[in-house]
Amino acid sequence: MGQGRFSYFLCAALDGGAADVLGNVGVIGAYAYLRESFGAGEQTPTFKCNVAKLHRLRRCYPAVSREEMMRLPDLFDADPAFRMPLNPSYERTAPQPDPVQVEPFGMLQRYRAAKLVEPVDVPHMYDAAMASKSCRLTALGRHYRHLADRKLL
Repeated sequence: MGQGRFSYFLCAALDGGAADVLGNVGVIGAYAYLRESFGAGEQTPTFKCNVAKLHRLRRCYPAVSREEMMRLPDLFDADPAFRMPLNPSYERTAPQPDPVQVEPFGMLQRYRAAKLVEPVDVPHMYDAAMASKSCRLTALGRHYRHLADRKLL
């Protein structure tokens, strides 16, 4: 028997399409994913709920590990205006990479892929390092930094 569109999108949501940065697929995330999957005039998922706690439906591979998330407060100040300065020694392909800086830069690039960090005034983290620019936390990054700082992850 074939699979309908609702079932297809529900499976996609559970397979990670609705996962948060830590790989958790929750009820609200799955609903939001389903709601966005249908246009006007199509099948419209409805969400009705009476629960005291929103449970995780599934755990998928995280975009950033919990251990790396817990390092956000070590790398970024709580001040929303904080900019982390970068330089070419962070980039492993630079003429003189600094092994001490290369490891955190890889983590910064994973944060970037998860939309937690963004380079300032340039499009890519590589460009920020090579031009001695900086990076900053996004609003989502500040949220997860706050959670990590309070040991709530």
